Amino acid sequence: MSQFLSRAEILLEQGRVADAELELKKHLSDFPEHAYAVGLLARIYLQLGRSEEAMRTIDDALRLDASEGYFYYIKAAVLLQIKNDIQAEMFVGFAVNADPTNAEYFGTWADIKMIQKKYVEALAKADEGLRRDPTNIHCLNTKAKAQVKLNMKEGAYQTIEGALNEEPDNPHTHANYGWGLLEKGEHQKALIHFREALRLDPGMDYARAGMVEAMKAKYIVYRWFLNYQFWMSKQSKRMQWGIIIGIFVLSEILQGLADSYPEMEVYLFPLIVLIALLAFSTWVIGPLSDLFLRLNKYGRYALSEREVKVSNLVGIAAAMFALGVILFIPTFNNLFLGLAVYGFTMMVPLSNVYSSSVNAVKLNRYALALAVLGIFGLIEILLTAKMEGMFVMIYLMGFIGYQWAANFWNQGKY
Repeated sequence: MSQFLSRAEILLEQGRVADAELELKKHLSDFPEHAYAVGLLARIYLQLGRSEEAMRTIDDALRLDASEGYFYYIKAAVLLQIKNDIQAEMFVGFAVNADPTNAEYFGTWADIKMIQKKYVEALAKADEGLRRDPTNIHCLNTKAKAQVKLNMKEGAYQTIEGALNEEPDNPHTHANYGWGLLEKGEHQKALIHFREALRLDPGMDYARAGMVEAMKAKYIVYRWFLNYQFWMSKQSKRMQWGIIIGIFVLSEILQGLADSYPEMEVYLFPLIVLIALLAFSTWVIGPLSDLFLRLNKYGRYALSEREVKVSNLVGIAAAMFALGVILFIPTFNNLFLGLAVYGFTMMVPLSNVYSSSVNAVKLNRYALALAVLGIFGLIEILLTAKMEGMFVMIYLMGFIGYQWAANFWNQGKY
């Protein structure tokens, strides 16, 4: 083993991944066919988020040694990073076949089952790993996540306590505990564990995101929304679509009843408005609460760059809505009504800008097209003083279509 490889391994243990890459490349310049070193480089690329390079490199490692289970495990991790859970499961299966004694492989398999919302299977895979190594932190954490989703909350906390007893300074365990407490509704206790996770690993996005959610949960409306989000996250994709379509159908039925029976309109109209507001709020409550959090002297530092940018854009749209309403009330001018509608509706597409989903480009293009159509609609209202113009109608249909398209694209890769 060369001094460069030894140094790279030490640097990796210290968390100095970029420095380890430089040392490893020096080793590979002398030993380009060293399978272990090539696999280690793939792991480095994975940690640095350079998925394409990681994929090419781990394929090289597998070409050099197709019997090494760890290489299949790394390939599965790369596939997970690019959100391909189907192939990731296949390769983690190859890793287990090559080395059925490694608990980490079962922990990753359990992670995949969690992504697929197959929580019973996730729990079974985590338990399989723990039979190999009862102290494996990865399996303990994933088991706890599965237990929370299966409403086995007491068992989940026992599992987490066991993980903390094994490694009290493990940041992932503290973050996992925090998310479990947050789902249970104990946002103040959750904050303690998120803070501890960030003390141990200041760059941990999983803990930072949890801390932001816990801080926003002090607002009761956001707590209701968070409970709804946790509940929805437990549902299958088919069930989620069923709920979305069910809400739409229910609102249409109520609207039809109101049209057919005018005497019932006074009772049905508030329900229709409430359903519309609830559906709309699920899109914008996150960015709007980020905007409120930025007013907190500590909260502003917890937000990511993306969250700050999105809250700015949604805040601008909210300001347009408020301005339009304020100006419309004394004047009844349709231009101001149009401005209010434009600001109110644009909060939805703007809340998805800078998305990290696989279809982010499609969402952003749709949002840009809507923004332009809306401006043309406002110009049309200015010139005609009417709300029924062609661009206005196209914009409103586009807005309805955006909600369906965004739900569809956010379900996965299409």
